[in-house]
Amino acid sequence: MHRLEDTICAPATLISKGSALNIVRISGEKTLSIFSKIAEPPPPYKPRKMYLGKLFDNETKKVIDKVQWVYYKKPRSYTGEDMIEIFTHGGTLIPRLVIKNLINLGARYAEPGEFTMRAVLNGKMDLISAQAINQIARAENLKALEISLKRLEGNLKEKFEELFEDLKEILAEIEVNLNYPEEDLPPFSKEKIIEKIERVENKVNDYLKNSENSRRIFDGIKISICGAPNVGKSTLFNRLLGKERSIVAEEPGTTRDYISEYFSVKGINSIIFDTAGLRVKTTSKVEKEGIKRAKKIIDESDIIIWVLDSQRKPDKREIEKIKRLNSKKRLIVVINKIDKGIKWDKEIIEDNFERVLEISALKEKGVDKLKKELEILAEDQFGSSEISLTLFEESKLKELLLELYEAKKLISNDMEELAGLYLKNCLNILNIIIGKDVDNEVLRKIFSEFCVGK
Repeated sequence: MHRLEDTICAPATLISKGSALNIVRISGEKTLSIFSKIAEPPPPYKPRKMYLGKLFDNETKKVIDKVQWVYYKKPRSYTGEDMIEIFTHGGTLIPRLVIKNLINLGARYAEPGEFTMRAVLNGKMDLISAQAINQIARAENLKALEISLKRLEGNLKEKFEELFEDLKEILAEIEVNLNYPEEDLPPFSKEKIIEKIERVENKVNDYLKNSENSRRIFDGIKISICGAPNVGKSTLFNRLLGKERSIVAEEPGTTRDYISEYFSVKGINSIIFDTAGLRVKTTSKVEKEGIKRAKKIIDESDIIIWVLDSQRKPDKREIEKIKRLNSKKRLIVVINKIDKGIKWDKEIIEDNFERVLEISALKEKGVDKLKKELEILAEDQFGSSEISLTLFEESKLKELLLELYEAKKLISNDMEELAGLYLKNCLNILNIIIGKDVDNEVLRKIFSEFCVGK
C-alpha cells in the first residue's frame, strides 16, 4: 500500500506528440530536496513566483529541457503540501525524462486522483468539491460543466448539510423526550416526527431523481429515427447531421444495421441512430438481424422520431406500435415527403399524438422545426437538473433511505430509543458523504476514477 508520507509526481497534462507544453507535478515533504538535485537555479524559491531555468539528468548531467516552474509552500498549495509545477516543452520524451529523474531521486509515481485526495486529507477542500474536479475534467458539454461548477461552489454540500441539520433536529427531539420525561415540554407526537422524517426522505428522493436526469446530460441523450422501410429515415438522418452519413437508396431495406453518430442537442452531446426499417415480413436473415438490433436501440433510446411516408397510409398495426412507444418514450411523429403532398388523412395521426411534424427531408423543409422540437424534449427530459451525484454518493443516500424507513417503523411501534440509533446511522452516512468520517481505503476507491495527476 502506498503511503501518504511519500513524495509523489505525475504529469498534470496529457502526454502526447502534438502537445505544445506539458505540466509535471511533484508534491510532498521531499519536494524541494528532490527537485533541487536536477534544477538550476537551485532553491531557495519564493512561493508562487515563476522561475525560468534548466533541468538536468541526474546521472549524465546533460540538459533535459529549458523549463519554467512555480513553487507552492505548504499549506498554501493545491495539496496542502510543498508542491512544484514544472512547465516543460511539449511532446512525449521530455516529461517522461523529468518524471524518470524525479522517481530515481526518491519520488513515487502518483496514483489516480492522489493529488486531490491529499488536498481532502489536508483540509484544502471537502470530498464533495473534490469530486467536482473530476466531473469538470470529464464534462463534454456546457450543461455538464455548469452542474459540475455548482458542485465545486458548494451547492451540493449545502444540501447535504441541510439534511444533516434536519436529522439532528429530529434526533434531538426524540432524545429530549426520552431523557427528560418529567420536564414541562410540548407533547411528543410520533406522527409529527414521522412527518419530518418523510420530508427528509422526499428531499433525498428528489436528489436521486435529479441526479438520474443529470447523468443523461453527462452521458448524452439517445435519439432513434425509426419507421417502416423506405420512408426516408436515412435522408432525415443525413439532414439532421448536416452531412451524408447514411446510404440513401430507393430499394427498401437498404439500412440493414443501425448507424450512429454524435449529435448536439441544446449543447448536450447526444447520439442519434438511423435504424433498420421495421416491417413484419422479410425473408432476409440479415434484415431480420437488423430489425432485432433496431428494436434494442429503440428500447434504450430517450427520444424516438417515428417517420411516416406521406404517400403511404400507416396501417393499424403501425399506429398501435407508435402508441405503445408513445406511452413509454418521448416521441415525435414525422410525416415525410410532403413535397409530394399527403395522400391519406393525417387526422388519424394528429388525433392520437401530441407532436406531429410535416417535413420533406429531401428538400430540407421542416427539418429546423424538428431540431427545435428535439431541443424542447431534451430540456423537458432534464428539467432544471442541478445535481449530479457520484455512484458512491447515490449508494450512500440509498443506505440512508433504508435507515430512515427502519426508524419510521420503530417510531410507529413506540420504540423511539431504537429509532434514535438508526437516525444516528443516518448522520454517520452524511458525514461519510461530506468526507468528515471516511477511511483512507474508501477515499482511494473514490479517487481511483480520477485522472493521474489530478
